[in-house]
Amino acid sequence: MNLVAVLRRDGLFLIAFAISKLCLYAAPFLIAYLAPAEVYASVEFGLAAGLLVAALLIGAPVLGATQSYLIAGNDAHKSLPLGIGAIVCGAIALVAFGLWLAGMAADWLLITTLMGVSFVQYISSGVFRMRSMRISTSWADGFAALSICAAAVALWVYGAAITASGLALVMIVVIAGAAWLFSLAAKRELGSYSWRGLRTVSRRGFPMMVLGVMAVWIGVGGRIQIGLVAAESLVIYSLAFRFAGLAHGVRQFVMTALFAKLYQATRDSADRIYSIFLALIVLLLLVILIFVPAVLVRAELTLFDLSLVHVFIDVLAATSVHTLFWIGFAMLQTRINRYEIAGRVSAMIATTTVAGVSAFGLVAIFVTQDLTILSWIIAIHGAAYFIVNFAALSRHGHRYKWMAFVCLAGACLIMAAMPVSHLLSAAI
Repeated sequence: MNLVAVLRRDGLFLIAFAISKLCLYAAPFLIAYLAPAEVYASVEFGLAAGLLVAALLIGAPVLGATQSYLIAGNDAHKSLPLGIGAIVCGAIALVAFGLWLAGMAADWLLITTLMGVSFVQYISSGVFRMRSMRISTSWADGFAALSICAAAVALWVYGAAITASGLALVMIVVIAGAAWLFSLAAKRELGSYSWRGLRTVSRRGFPMMVLGVMAVWIGVGGRIQIGLVAAESLVIYSLAFRFAGLAHGVRQFVMTALFAKLYQATRDSADRIYSIFLALIVLLLLVILIFVPAVLVRAELTLFDLSLVHVFIDVLAATSVHTLFWIGFAMLQTRINRYEIAGRVSAMIATTTVAGVSAFGLVAIFVTQDLTILSWIIAIHGAAYFIVNFAALSRHGHRYKWMAFVCLAGACLIMAAMPVSHLLSAAI
C-alpha cells in the first residue's frame, strides 16, 4: 500500500494525529515562556517522573486487561482499566488535596499532582487504544502536558501569576474530574470485578509492563536523572531535549502512517527504508543544532539565561545524539517484535538500563555534576540501547548494517556541527 492510499484511507486520523503532536510538542515551550524557570523545571520533572511511575504501578493490570480483551476476547476485562482509574485517580486527588491543606512545598505538590495527571493519561490512552479509538488516543497520549499547558495559559489569560501552587490546584481538579468520569464509564463493572481477575491480568501484563517501563525510561530517564542530581540545570537540559525531540515526533508520524508496510517489509527493504529515514532525521537534527540557538539569541527569547547559550549548544548536541539512537532503537524494536524475539532481548535491555543508571550515578556523585558531561553520559546510554537491539537481531541473522552506519555517521556529524553552532550564535 503506497502513501497516497494510506492518506485516502486514514486522512482524518493523520490530520488529527499531526495536530495533536504539534500541540504536544509546543506545550513545553509555551510553559517555559510563560512560567518562571523554577516552575517549568518542576513541570518537566513531574511529567517525566509521572509517566515512569504510572507505567510501573499500573502498567501490569492495564496492559494485561488490554491483551486479555483484544487477544482472548474476554469482555469481563474491558472495563478494568476504567475501574483502576476511578480508584487510583480518586485516591491521588484526595491525597494531593490533603497535602495542599497541610502546606506541602509548592514545587513538590505540583510534581505530585503531575504524577496524578500522568496516571490519567496512561489509563485513558490504554482505554482508547483498547477500543481502537485512534483519534482519541492521539490526544490522550499527551494529556498530561496538554493539561498543564492549558492551565498555564488560562492563568496567563486571566492575568493571574503562574505559580506552582496555582497549577497544582488546577491539576487536582483535573484528576478528580477524571476519576469521576472513569467511575461513570466503568458503571457496574467496577463493583462486580473480582480481585482474582485483577491478579490474573496483572500476571499476564507483568512482562509487557517491564519492557514498557524500560521504553519509557529511554525517553524520560535523562530529565529524571538531571533533576535529581543537578536540579538547577534541568531547565536547559529539558529545553534541549524538547528541541531535539521534534525529530522523534516526525518518526511517530511516519511510523503511524506506514506501520503495516514497514512491519511487513523484508529485512533488506526495511534496512533501506529505515536508513533513508534516519538520514533525513540526521539532517533535521543538524538544522536544529545549528540554527535554534542562534534564533533564540537573535529573538532574545528568554526560555533560559541566554548567557549560558554555549552550554545549551553542547547539551543540545548530546540530546540530538540521544534522540537519533532513540529513534533507531524504536525502529529496530519493531523488527524485534516482528521476529518474536522480544523475550530474549528484555534481559539485555534491563542490564543496559541498570548499567547506564549506575554509571550516571557514579559520575554525578564522585566525579562531576557538570551538565555537559552528564548529558553525554545519557547520550551514550541511548546509543547502548540501540547497540543491544542491533546485536540481538544480528545474532538471529538479521543485520541492519545501513541503519547502524547512518546512526554512527549521524552522531559524528552532529558532534562536528557543534563548533558551527557556537560560531553562528556568537556572531549574532
